[in-house]
Amino acid sequence: MEIKITNLTKSFGDNNVINNFSEVFPDGLTTCVMGESGCGKTTLLKILDGTLEYDGGEVTSLENVKKSVVFQNDRLIDTHTVHRNVRLLCEKAQKNDILFALGEVGLSGDVLYEKISNLSGGMKRRISIICAILFNGDVYLFDEPTKGLDDNNKKNVLDYIRNNTKGKTVIWVTHDKDEANYVGDKIIYMKKEQ
Repeated sequence: MEIKITNLTKSFGDNNVINNFSEVFPDGLTTCVMGESGCGKTTLLKILDGTLEYDGGEVTSLENVKKSVVFQNDRLIDTHTVHRNVRLLCEKAQKNDILFALGEVGLSGDVLYEKISNLSGGMKRRISIICAILFNGDVYLFDEPTKGLDDNNKKNVLDYIRNNTKGKTVIWVTHDKDEANYVGDKIIYMKKEQ
């Protein structure tokens, strides 16, 4: 579905982060959002995922839409296993689905019953991505999804996401131009407010 933003505004106190931002995110395509730190990319995603209210403007086509989100922090439950974390979010995900996904992002099936607290940062990142993909949203919102991954794991993850979001509307925040060129059908640049 096409997502349209018109004259979006968001401030935090005296800090005007987004000012009259307008953009169309095309149906079924991946739009990469780039720009320097502090220009409002993460704020934009939080508005789109519904966790942050905006001050003015309009966002259309996100009412009653199932959203799959990868945040900058992994938002996993450290005391639970990988299997339990995935199943909490994706009740329909079977063990074989999870094992297949682990292999796709370069992880061994041995981690299935490991507690999240025992995993490295890069492993946690990949589990977060698996959760978002298996949740199977109508819209995908990714905030620096490959942050902290080495080149080999990054390539596996990029391909896993691309293969599993075909035909879906994806909004992908990244600082990496090569990544944006690899996954993006459209690239937009946000400017930092002065």
